Amino acid sequence: MKTGKVRIVTFSVIAVSCIIAAVLLFGGQLRWRLYEGDRIEGSLRLYIDGKQCIIDPSRVSGADSTETDDIGTLKYSLKADKYGKYTVDISDTGLGYDIELDYHQFNRWNVYHSDISLYADTAAKTITCEGCSTYLNEQGWTRLKDENTSVQTNGPKVTIRLGTL
Repeated sequence: MKTGKVRIVTFSVIAVSCIIAAVLLFGGQLRWRLYEGDRIEGSLRLYIDGKQCIIDPSRVSGADSTETDDIGTLKYSLKADKYGKYTVDISDTGLGYDIELDYHQFNRWNVYHSDISLYADTAAKTITCEGCSTYLNEQGWTRLKDENTSVQTNGPKVTIRLGTL
């Protein structure tokens, strides 16, 4: 009778220890793999020749939700729960071309947040992206990436790549 109780207690201690070890070692990954919220969220401000341009949310496609706040910041989000490229298109900005924001989900559990400003210079035919993105790496840790690029605006569409691309 005593050996049966000892076995049960020993098994219980081992099981609880394994659960605690799994949570400590893999807790970040488990948390994000089970995350049910939108996996891509962004904030965007657009300036054309130094003046802020308010983006109409109805001109944004590819996002699951869009809104513009009181100070003219466009906020968008996407479910993005599968591997692959996700694109947010902004049309009719007054620039004569569309703006495309590209994200890529290398792992379906990645979570991105971007906070960027786009500065369009019509004379120089460039768009400069400034800001930052956060994303999860393979181990489930949040990482910060500075988004500082400049793109020529020679075509009908300008592509800005964000996140880990």
